[in-house]
Amino acid sequence: MSNTIERYQNLQIHRAKTLEDKKKCESVRIKVFVEELGYPRELRGLDSRDATAIILLATVDDIKDGVKNTPIGTIRMVPSKDDNHSGTLSRLAVLSQVRGKGIGGKLIHALEVAAKEEGRKAIMLECQAHKRGYYETMGFVLEDDTIHMRVGAPHQQLWKRV
Repeated sequence: MSNTIERYQNLQIHRAKTLEDKKKCESVRIKVFVEELGYPRELRGLDSRDATAIILLATVDDIKDGVKNTPIGTIRMVPSKDDNHSGTLSRLAVLSQVRGKGIGGKLIHALEVAAKEEGRKAIMLECQAHKRGYYETMGFVLEDDTIHMRVGAPHQQLWKRV
């Protein structure tokens, strides 16, 4: 039996409605997309689409550092321009030190619940082609085999009914 205590406890996922929460989401996005993956900052910070999006923030209590509500993940869904029945999942980001603990899946599930509450019937996403399998395990289905180049990386479009 192990005597270790998990460093990160009390996972909370809530809607980022305040500017403070949105800034926390932006901080996670910058750490993951800009600092870690090398994307241009202007493509991953807050943007005009955040005003109409569902944005979720994941936080934990960091037992080692004694900090509560430490931001560790975020996700957003932008309403579809074509209809009121779908939205586009984007900006899923989880800090590297907590990856592999199911937080991305919990963010996706929470987004699906929020989408249903707003009357959405489906969620679309364009993921990097090499991450397609992850989203398929979450119930997303490949629309077709077409590969789109976005920000210099191959992407594919997937859908899920909610």
